[in-house]
Amino acid sequence: MIKPVKYEDLYERLKARLTGLNPGENFLSVRDIMSHHDVSQATVTKALEPLLAEKLLEKRRGVGMYVTEEVLKYRQTAPPVIALAMPLWPARAFQMIENEFIRFSQEGGYLDEIIHFDWHDNVICKLPPKKIDGLIVIPASDNIRAEHIQALDKLNVPYAFFGQQMKELPVSAVYDDGVYTGALAADHLIKLGHKKLMLMITEPGVEVIKDRIEGFKNCCRSQVDAVTEIDCKVKNGENPIVKAYSTAKKLLAAGRPDFTGIYVLSEEPCLGLYKALYEQGIRIPEDISIIGTDNIANSEYFYPGLTTVETSQEEMLQAAVAMMIKMIAEPDCPPVKQRIESRLIIRESTMKCIR
Repeated sequence: MIKPVKYEDLYERLKARLTGLNPGENFLSVRDIMSHHDVSQATVTKALEPLLAEKLLEKRRGVGMYVTEEVLKYRQTAPPVIALAMPLWPARAFQMIENEFIRFSQEGGYLDEIIHFDWHDNVICKLPPKKIDGLIVIPASDNIRAEHIQALDKLNVPYAFFGQQMKELPVSAVYDDGVYTGALAADHLIKLGHKKLMLMITEPGVEVIKDRIEGFKNCCRSQVDAVTEIDCKVKNGENPIVKAYSTAKKLLAAGRPDFTGIYVLSEEPCLGLYKALYEQGIRIPEDISIIGTDNIANSEYFYPGLTTVETSQEEMLQAAVAMMIKMIAEPDCPPVKQRIESRLIIRESTMKCIR
């Protein structure tokens, strides 16, 4: 008795045949597949569904099925397909990272794939039906637990985290040193003679943000008179510019502040802070110096240009891609954590304290 062909087996056979064809070639008809493999129409239909979903095949009304350019990704000589998975929420920083990732693919010898996932999941839990050789993950929070790592392991592709060190987890990661970043910001304001500072928390409490707070506070100890900590209570998915504006407006309504320097834990929210200060007639930097973080929000075009501690997203992406290409080539290599150092960029929003 001939063992019946399951649709999973048929799918693998058809996929193997497909990847040996060229884009634009006509593929077997349903009837031909039934005849060649001695299977039912229902089995053929079920086997074709994932091939169509993966866009390896394209149906053309009245003329049959054709092979698409997706098959080229399966050739032995094809470059690896690296996916960037990021939580879906409105953040200019994410858009810029996405744009850079796509740009790098044109120069870096890999094919790009962008995947947006629900930030409630913390990490991506399901891959789209496409060829993906490696995965760079931007987590939605630092609340990454064993079950999240298990979900990533089940995807069966090498992965590395982007932007967070994942200190307690044996996983690969490329990150900026948040403690050093915060310390750089504090040191700059202190050297300008500012003794009363404000720390403005404008992001959810992920690992790197907590590290920036720690670095800033550590550097301020014994060197400044006071640090006022203001939390804008920005939650995942919220607009930090609006939250920074409303928080600063409420603070300033209580009276003119006595602090002379502000460190903002990210960059876009500085726009909201600028607006709130302007409405109260408070000048930047004559009355209050401001320093931000990241150098990714076109902050040189703020007025005045924003002094910032740059965490180079470009350098981090290049390192993450290089790490992923190595992990694809060497599947058994141990986890690696790579630190990218921040640097201070001085512009017009900070000056020596004059009061």
